[in-house]
Amino acid sequence: MKTELDYETTEIIENEKVAFRSNSKSFKATGYHGLSPTKDGTKVTIFADYELPYSVFGKLFNKVTFHRTMENIFATGLKKLKGMMEK
Repeated sequence: MKTELDYETTEIIENEKVAFRSNSKSFKATGYHGLSPTKDGTKVTIFADYELPYSVFGKLFNKVTFHRTMENIFATGLKKLKGMMEK
């Protein structure tokens, strides 16, 4: 999946977790992608914590639009990943 933001990998645990943080001055974000075994396969976890710029406007924009957009992007990415892994 492509992104136009600049991220730094902060932790890698092979076959378990990749953690990151943004290097952007205007968009602060940290998060991770995790894998854990289950009895039926593998559970994929995506977590992101972010702060939009522009104070009150950024918080309003996040509530109205951005948060939902990010959820949709992650859901689409997970569906694509699932499809690739099930081939």
